[in-house]
Amino acid sequence: MSATYDDPGATFRVMAPFEQARFAPAAWGLLLRLRAAGSLAGTEFEQFVERALVQVDGRIGVEELRALLGAAGDAALGGDVTVH
Repeated sequence: MSATYDDPGATFRVMAPFEQARFAPAAWGLLLRLRAAGSLAGTEFEQFVERALVQVDGRIGVEELRALLGAAGDAALGGDVTVH
């Protein structure tokens, strides 16, 4: 199944039931936007989802994703960017 008409090789990512229970909708949407923007490639996306599931206890929200990505991910997450 194609994700977009422009990229016939792209596939949709369907959440498993345990992922639906763990990720807040806003957090999952943010991950999908990062993937669509190219900030997380397919393999990186899957590794990040696995990392979040292992390292975060309970519900995974946007703030938990920010913590996992760290300072390097602030720009991708829409945080303030400063240049020195």
